[in-house]
Amino acid sequence: MVHLSDIHFGQEDKDGTFHHQEDVRNAVTRDCKVMRGKLGPANGILVTGDIAYAGKKAEYDRAGVWLDNICDIVGCERRAVHIIPGNHDVDRSKIDYGVELLHKDLRKCSPDDVDSILAKILGNDPKGLSSSAVSFFEKLAAYREFSNRYESDFQSERRPVCIKEIKFPTGHILRFFGMTSVQVCDANDAKGTMILGSSQYIFKQEDNVEYVVMCHHPLPWFKDEANAQPRIITRGRVLLAGHEHQPRFRKVMEGNTEYLMLDAGATTPPGSEQRSPFCYNWIEFDLSEANDNFSLGVSVFPRKWIHGKAEFDTDRERTDGAESLRFSVPCRNYTKIAEAPAAETVSVTPVGVNEEEIAAMPDEERFARLLYFFWRYLDWRQRYAVLTKVDVLPKGLERPMPQLVERSALSTARDRNKLAEVWDEVMAYVPAAERQQNPF
Repeated sequence: MVHLSDIHFGQEDKDGTFHHQEDVRNAVTRDCKVMRGKLGPANGILVTGDIAYAGKKAEYDRAGVWLDNICDIVGCERRAVHIIPGNHDVDRSKIDYGVELLHKDLRKCSPDDVDSILAKILGNDPKGLSSSAVSFFEKLAAYREFSNRYESDFQSERRPVCIKEIKFPTGHILRFFGMTSVQVCDANDAKGTMILGSSQYIFKQEDNVEYVVMCHHPLPWFKDEANAQPRIITRGRVLLAGHEHQPRFRKVMEGNTEYLMLDAGATTPPGSEQRSPFCYNWIEFDLSEANDNFSLGVSVFPRKWIHGKAEFDTDRERTDGAESLRFSVPCRNYTKIAEAPAAETVSVTPVGVNEEEIAAMPDEERFARLLYFFWRYLDWRQRYAVLTKVDVLPKGLERPMPQLVERSALSTARDRNKLAEVWDEVMAYVPAAERQQNPF
């Protein structure tokens, strides 16, 4: 997996560093070609927040083009990107006085009261949102539109997490669990004042499933850290974070608990490289077994901008001169699976898909392709035009959030066997070189 964080698209327009930042991002793409040559194709991209700088749509449009290019270079599907929001993904212009008061209530409350205040904000109707909740999440509207193309939007406002997973050839699942650290986020952010809420940090243990937890802010930033930490560090084998712009890799042992903390650093932080390094990582996960005991192997290949070379290379200060650092963490939830399923292969983004591939394509794969094109190439007017023409827009909703309406409509199209119609309408807006045959 390629691990990026704190890319900050849009900062260069404000601080006059456009040429420098663009050069560094171009260097990342060149370095990804080198790393693919060494390690082979990647299964996907992990981004631990701050894709944008001010949470604006134009910033995400530029980020999307760059991420598409990265995916093509490393050999993964363009939608094989898992993102979570950071503080720069918040559009502060959407924070009005009412939302400021909600933020203040959550910042000053006791850790044990976080859940009850969140419940009041969200309202009592399980099928809808209160006006307070709509305002509360409006600051993330542009981010959420962007995240939908990668199936990385929240499960719901009541549980603002996103989950993706990969499967080892043995059948064991490695689940990437993305949390939202910016439900409360504004100019008053400080350590100990952000909140998670139990709907995020309580996640169930399952047989033959282990977790990689992704969160933009490290745990000390949260008011409810004391409540969240025991579950996160005992159920997460690896914790990926961003925000602090300093790369750190360490194995932590607390009693019978072992886990890895991998702080990404920043791909393109604000300011010059003297302030904080430009860096990103490749991470390789593997599974080993001895006497029916399983361990997750994690190899980190840290990449750092080298000033004298004006390009990325191995960050040898953090590897004691080696190409990578390797860690091993015991996996208590993995047990031997009697009949392991066939290994899944890494697929490369196709421009065209032949009929044999379509026939063998699982339903979830077809739907995921449609979601990518729908959110990648259509603006909101075009999306509504498609959903109106196919007649799948929900009726009778009050105060809906735009992303919820569109997601609901796509689910309705799926239920009514109208995805083929949606696909044809969507392709009308997709550039000719990117169009694919209707898989439905």
